[in-house]
This record gives sequence, C-alpha cells and structure tokens, in this order.
Amino acid sequence: MAKGSREEGKEHVLKMAKEIEMRRGQTLSTLAALMLLSLSSCSTQATHRRTGARFPSDRQGFVIPYDASVYLSPAGGTGAAISEFGTCTDGSARFEMLFKGLPVDPVPAGEIGIGTYGKGSVICFCMKTAWRANEHWAFSSQNDALSQIVFRDLDGSLRLRGGSILKRVTADMWMLHLDDAASFMYDDNDHDVLIRIRLEKKDCSPHTAAVP
Repeated sequence: MAKGSREEGKEHVLKMAKEIEMRRGQTLSTLAALMLLSLSSCSTQATHRRTGARFPSDRQGFVIPYDASVYLSPAGGTGAAISEFGTCTDGSARFEMLFKGLPVDPVPAGEIGIGTYGKGSVICFCMKTAWRANEHWAFSSQNDALSQIVFRDLDGSLRLRGGSILKRVTADMWMLHLDDAASFMYDDNDHDVLIRIRLEKKDCSPHTAAVP
C-alpha cells in the first residue's frame, strides 16, 4: 500500500474513533438524564407518601357510614377572611350555602339538619371565601389546586390517613378541618374554618336531602 493511502486510512480510522466516542458520550449523557429524572420522580412519590398528600377523587366528600340523619354546625376557626360553607351536587353545578360569616360570626350559629341519607351516600361540600375584594370558590369534588388546599391536608399536619381533613370526635360526630378558599395564596394550616358533622341513626331508603 502506498504511503499516501496509509495516511488516508489512518485519518479515516481516527475520524471513526472520534465519532464513536462522541456517540458514546451522547448515549451516556442521555442515560444520566433519564436516571436523574427517575430519581426525581421517586423522590417526589416518597415525599407524597410521607406527607399523605394525594389528589382527591371525583367524588370526594363525607361518606355516610350508616343510615342516618345528618346535622352540621359551625365550630370556630382562626381564618381572617369571611367564608360561606355549603353542600353541592353534580360536581360544582348545583350548590346550597348553609352557613355565612365563618368563622367568627356564623349565620346560623347553631346546628342545622341537611337531610337523611342511606349508608354509602356521599355528601360533597363547597366553600366561598371573600378576601381583598375577591371571591374564591372551592369544591370537595374538584381536583384544582385551590380545592385541594381547602379539602385536603397536603402537608400531613393533621396526621390523618391519606391527607384527610375529617377527624372523628365520637362514635357519631366528626370535625372538618378546613382552610378557607383564599389560603392557596398563603398556607395550609387546616384550621381556618371548623365544621362539625353529627349523625343520628335512622332507618331510611332512599335518602332525602336538603339539597334540591
């Protein structure tokens, strides 16, 4: 083989070696990026498991454990904004506000009955909060970030299963630990508005409710 041909062959081999090395480097970089993405995803899932944070289902609400008449009453709270609280059906299309002036000056101030429900029925709730000339709405049946702040314990501070805000007080009484609907701008303390739920066992079929 002539000298010129040998030199050209050598340059060709070196060029191929560089291309192979470059491709190998790109492949390694891609693998490294995928590994980092996987680790980040695993870390996020682990954080969610630790905090109990979880997105609500499409029918998130209070599940009636037995046939019963249902009563609600305001129970205080530390929220600075003024809120209204009620029940809703069909997602957020139909709702009825039951309490106004929460948490400091609720109207009505005492317990009210909202109907008699069969075991397994789901009562969904809604909240409207007035804060700095704006109104904010949240629905327990919705997945948006604002509704999650109100109706979920995203940081796990209540230490209830699955990020629940519903704490059982007695055999027939529960407490809803709610943020107000403006809290998405500030915090998740689960103590702006407290609503007490009381059940009275009844034989019923089907349920009759206060919500039309």
